Amino acid sequence: MGKSKSKSKRKPIPLVRPLKSRKLARTITTQFHVLTHARSSLPPSATAELKEIDDKLEELGGRKSYQEASQLNTSVFSTSKWVVGRLGAMGILEGKVLEETSTKKPKKLKRRPISVLEVGCINTQLQDASRKPGVRMNVRSIDLRSTSSQVEVADFNALPIEEEEERYDAIVCSMVINCVPTAVSRGEMLTRLRRFTKVGGVVFLMLPLMCVNRSKYLDKPGFTGMLEDLKFEVREVKETPKILFYTLIKKEGDVFIKPQWRKVKERKGGGGKKYTGNEFAVCFEEAAVEGGGEVKKGTNNEGG
Repeated sequence: MGKSKSKSKRKPIPLVRPLKSRKLARTITTQFHVLTHARSSLPPSATAELKEIDDKLEELGGRKSYQEASQLNTSVFSTSKWVVGRLGAMGILEGKVLEETSTKKPKKLKRRPISVLEVGCINTQLQDASRKPGVRMNVRSIDLRSTSSQVEVADFNALPIEEEEERYDAIVCSMVINCVPTAVSRGEMLTRLRRFTKVGGVVFLMLPLMCVNRSKYLDKPGFTGMLEDLKFEVREVKETPKILFYTLIKKEGDVFIKPQWRKVKERKGGGGKKYTGNEFAVCFEEAAVEGGGEVKKGTNNEGG
């Protein structure tokens, strides 16, 4: 009898399987958003409920698993590709024209690279795009937890405010504001997005669609109106079944926070079953900043 065939060696099974399923990735990101929303609605005294949510987040794989799921999701729809496309359509992907050459012929125009801040960076796609021929942009990518040497570990809400000339031509804030824990800190983030952008600069803001179409406190028209009250020109609004995209241009002038945005208030019709568990809200009560051209609290004479 011939020798029995030796069994082929099996590859070792990794302790943590790499995430490959798009369906699972969508489930993880959705559950992460639901749990973080639920957590933000609880007071610090609700220790048992907070621990239960933290345990569920840990079972889900925590922020590391969320980042991996987000990376897989962006491999299907590239946020960076959309941003680069919009910058190209605005005519600044090749750099900003220096004022002293603005009256010259196109071939003689001198340009400087545009400065871009990427908040909550989960991959290096925008960094990679900045190195392509014909593209002139300097990208600074930050995140609370870096997954690459090209991504700086930094908290956007703790960065020092720069002078006007050191601010950014463009800021990319993709799927970050929904992970900020409280309504006031979300208001502060929107305020800082404005303050970190040069006048005439652009903010690309992305958030889950469910934040504004299933929230007890905010709907899409309300959120859009809030952005307009922050003196952003809403240049474009784009939707997919899951994500809402805003292209915002910073306008010059002082900003006055209207009374209606200074407290969290359940909107009309927001108490139905459809909105149960979605606590996404934005409040500027503590985020209002005094300063020329920046965010100020409105007076009682402004109206709602």
